[in-house]
Amino acid sequence: MPMIDVSTSNFHLSFSKDESELERKCKTIIYRSCKKNNLIHRKKQFPKNKHPYYNINATLQNALIIKKAFKDYNMVYTTDFKKFVNNLFIQEKKFKQIQKITLDTKIAGGKSIGAFNKNNKYEILGYEFKNEPWDHQKLGFYLMATIGSFILTWDMRTGKTFAVACAMEHRVNENPQDRTVILAPGNIILTTWISDVYKHTNLEGYAAYESSSKKRIESLRRQNINVPMSDGTFKTFTGEPSYIVLNHDAIRNKGVLDYIIKEYKPKNLIVDEFHCFKTPNSQRTKALLRISSYVHSKQGSVVLMSGTPVPKDIRDVFSPYSACDPNVFPYSLKEWKKRFCIMSGGYESGEEDGFEQFHGAKNQKKMKLRTNARSHRVLIQDVHDMPLKQRTIKYVEMTAEQRKHHESLKKEMIMDLPEDEGVLSVNSLTKLIKMVQITGGYVYNQSGKALLLKKNSKLLELENMLNQILANDKNNVVILSNYKPSIKILSDFLTKQEWEFSELTTSAKQARHLAVHDFQNNKDKRVMLAQPALCPGNDFSKANYAIFFDNSYKFVDRDQAETRIYTHTSIEHGKIVIIDLMCRNSVDEYIYNILERKRQGNADFTKENLMEFLKCKTN
Repeated sequence: MPMIDVSTSNFHLSFSKDESELERKCKTIIYRSCKKNNLIHRKKQFPKNKHPYYNINATLQNALIIKKAFKDYNMVYTTDFKKFVNNLFIQEKKFKQIQKITLDTKIAGGKSIGAFNKNNKYEILGYEFKNEPWDHQKLGFYLMATIGSFILTWDMRTGKTFAVACAMEHRVNENPQDRTVILAPGNIILTTWISDVYKHTNLEGYAAYESSSKKRIESLRRQNINVPMSDGTFKTFTGEPSYIVLNHDAIRNKGVLDYIIKEYKPKNLIVDEFHCFKTPNSQRTKALLRISSYVHSKQGSVVLMSGTPVPKDIRDVFSPYSACDPNVFPYSLKEWKKRFCIMSGGYESGEEDGFEQFHGAKNQKKMKLRTNARSHRVLIQDVHDMPLKQRTIKYVEMTAEQRKHHESLKKEMIMDLPEDEGVLSVNSLTKLIKMVQITGGYVYNQSGKALLLKKNSKLLELENMLNQILANDKNNVVILSNYKPSIKILSDFLTKQEWEFSELTTSAKQARHLAVHDFQNNKDKRVMLAQPALCPGNDFSKANYAIFFDNSYKFVDRDQAETRIYTHTSIEHGKIVIIDLMCRNSVDEYIYNILERKRQGNADFTKENLMEFLKCKTN
């Protein structure tokens, strides 16, 4: 008789060697039906015996195929299989109910977000907002309170934290014993998830930002709370926190992960900037899936939020949605790619290195039907009156020394670029960064030390620009650079020019918060020097000018940095000016053009567009 072994993700359907004619027909029907839908992996034998078997994805569609085949040929399946199928029915029914809730609310709000407030349709009885919410925040609160696990893909500066914090307080009010874990970028665990939550709710939490995992666990066990002070600092008091906050990388440590699951035992999980967990095989993504799986097993809720949900391409959605609700994509990663991605390469196609290349997306309507059931999108222009955004490129000519190093590296890249390279490898991207550093005014020697070039054309132009901008007392500016030597050059330059400035470049969380607080509240500090990677969660709305001294190949860093300046609170400026300082006919232009095309969702750094740049001669 065929045997069905049920796991969380697969049906293991095995057959004896002496199978009867009915068993053979049953097996053939199951195989053909499942393979037709690309939902089966056929294997020849078990690891420990020689019985042939099929390893089939545990989806409702496959379960019904197996159930019908067994019934038609009078085969008996196990009680475990019956229970599993019944559970799949319940999950799918719940998923369709969720689809209907989100569809109804989105249709109602599609015409006008303001319509939600007219009859208070989406107010939750028993919860009183500490501060008056915007109408789209009421909708987000309603969706999270009604559905539970959910994804907010609202634009940055649209109030995601407020809605999520209120939903968290609503759950705590209903079940005071429920615990919540929040995962967020390290630079905002205090400013956003302690200060803002304290401002908008009556909850008190603790942020474990200690330098070592051992110290983090010890501090979490001590039962402390963080309280924001009026001067921008935080003090720690004894008390039981309603929630704990950790940075993304903290859960990579096995001790921290075990503490969360085995000791803290959270009922709710919140992930801020979930796009940082887009890589399925990364250590922190696997850790996130472990925590989310535990929360789901306790009938808890998983809420994810990000203003840049797809920073690269459609593959970025698989892991976050799997963490939010495994029923959104009840497939393995391999099967998901077959359904929704146009791929080439890989071991299956005979590639020795197994390298897969992404060419585009497919079946987008089917994907959106499933993702829309667990997510809600709000654009900032639909919520606020926004200031005018003016983009400007300021070109400078490279010095003879810069041009010499720049052209030398271009020739080296042409010689070393592999013939079969599709999307650029890490080695090629590293060389691009070296070229950016040359236009920034320095090179690295063989020992890895940054050596300043005699003249820096960008720095000379920056001095002229700042003199003009700061001549008006109402103007404030943020200067952004991605690389530490450039930051050092800019810091020394601003100090020499005697311009008072704040610096957002340190790894200390408390110092970052104080730097932003100082810039926003000190009238004498009219310049902020910052690295784009540290901008998420911070507010630079005082500035009406942003100058990008250089760019990296990471679009998400660029987008996050711009959004921290271009906010609804900047409306008083009337206009926000974003300036890119670039060397003409250099790598600066190439990276800027790719980032702008990435903004439209249709580009990446490839060998084809790189060769086009490398063959251009620098004038």
